[in-house]
Amino acid sequence: MNNPPPKIPRIVIHLPDSWQRLMTVIKHQAREGQFIFIEAPHGAGKTTFAKILKKKLTLISEITVSYQKLHPLSSLPQIYSFIPDSDVLLSVVILDDASEVGAEVLEELISSNIDYYFVILAEPDLVNRVPRLQNSRFNLPLFNKEDCHKLLNKMYQIEDPSLEVQPIDSELVYYESKGFPARVKEIGGGLKGKLESKRFGINSFESVNKSVFSSILMALGVVLFLVYLFWPKDQKVDNDGVLIEQDIDESPIGINKNEGELILDSTADANVSEPIMETGELELNSEVEEKVETFDTWLQKQDPDSYTIQLFSNRSIEAANHFKADLDLAESFVYKAKVESGITYRVVWGAYPNRARAQLAIGSLPKEILAQKPWLRSFSSINKELND
Repeated sequence: MNNPPPKIPRIVIHLPDSWQRLMTVIKHQAREGQFIFIEAPHGAGKTTFAKILKKKLTLISEITVSYQKLHPLSSLPQIYSFIPDSDVLLSVVILDDASEVGAEVLEELISSNIDYYFVILAEPDLVNRVPRLQNSRFNLPLFNKEDCHKLLNKMYQIEDPSLEVQPIDSELVYYESKGFPARVKEIGGGLKGKLESKRFGINSFESVNKSVFSSILMALGVVLFLVYLFWPKDQKVDNDGVLIEQDIDESPIGINKNEGELILDSTADANVSEPIMETGELELNSEVEEKVETFDTWLQKQDPDSYTIQLFSNRSIEAANHFKADLDLAESFVYKAKVESGITYRVVWGAYPNRARAQLAIGSLPKEILAQKPWLRSFSSINKELND
């Protein structure tokens, strides 16, 4: 008996627009003797990006493409040995985990290269060891809220089409993962359990509702049947078939004629008043308000050598506050600055330990915010601006 072939797990990934734009740049700028350095922190999706790029480039007839995952023992001859020979087509070589290889190997590779176009992927600190990478340096964009939502939906619906991630959940995942695809999947794993339990609870509630409703209908039918059987008749029929009025002294079966028994608890109802609810019982925690952090307290906690992103600047405080409200980003603030032309109001977002991290965050912003041309500000420059 033949065993069925092993099931190959599907790799589910959402390809954001920012990644597609970067792949388009690579396809149009690929030239022999050149390279591109794509940097991103751990977990940002460099390997996933490299594999998708390889698949995309394979479809182009004028290009041959190869992928290598480097390691500390990778040497220059070894790297060249894995590149397919082609005298006609442009050879694109994707080198993943380039931080693992020696700096001298990469330096010689990009300096003496004349036949290939190298796509080098590594963490940002590699540029400190190989400064020449600075000449063609790009950040791998992080995922925005919409990307997180689409990624989680694709991941879960491939296993169970009935699971659906609500946008509010994707926003929470975005803020917790900070746009890193690996963190999106990790945090989404816990979210999946909540979604499944929520769906199970809804299904159970609907089942219980159906059974309760059926029971109520059956009980109502029994009551109506008993009422029909035992309800007293107001009229009788004599032997000749003529209707006659019921004797006024005749009491219905099972009911005492005593007046005190017919009016059940009438005096008790008259003396019992509605319980008075004390003020505040309906408004739980009505006096508890969420403490909102101000710009001044947030600024005091920041390292002067760290960076933030200025997203907007305008002389109108209403315009600045309106922009911040539409922005809907955590850790965003409006502050007043005095410049040579007068007073202006700026909107800043986030705190980042270095320029590379801040640039990655800029890449995750939507187009309408990028249209404002955000730029990096050190906290030391902001402090100086406020103190002048």
